[in-house]
Amino acid sequence: MQMTFNRKRVEGLNELNTLLKDLKCRAVILFSGSKDDGKSWCPDCVQAELIIEKVIEQIVSSDDTEMDLTFIECAVGPRTWQVYPPLLTPLITAKRLSGGQCANELLVKELFLED
Repeated sequence: MQMTFNRKRVEGLNELNTLLKDLKCRAVILFSGSKDDGKSWCPDCVQAELIIEKVIEQIVSSDDTEMDLTFIECAVGPRTWQVYPPLLTPLITAKRLSGGQCANELLVKELFLED
């Protein structure tokens, strides 16, 4: 079996909930500041995204990873939003990474690969 990786981007919780209704595989969701000019307003998100992208590239290019995975980037809106991104969480489990944890390569990789 080979890995199937999909990437989705949504704006806000309404779009996220709509996407999740039809999702049939494991999902990891990144809640991040919106990117009005191509870059998030949240400096922690910008730093975390570099690490998350590195981990995704490692996982996708690995021959020994067998899973179906969807990575969802959910933009939370402007700086006035009530939750402080970044927040990286798999769907259905209680485990999550927040703030500086999202920039820890080992923690991010473990989160993506855990069953």
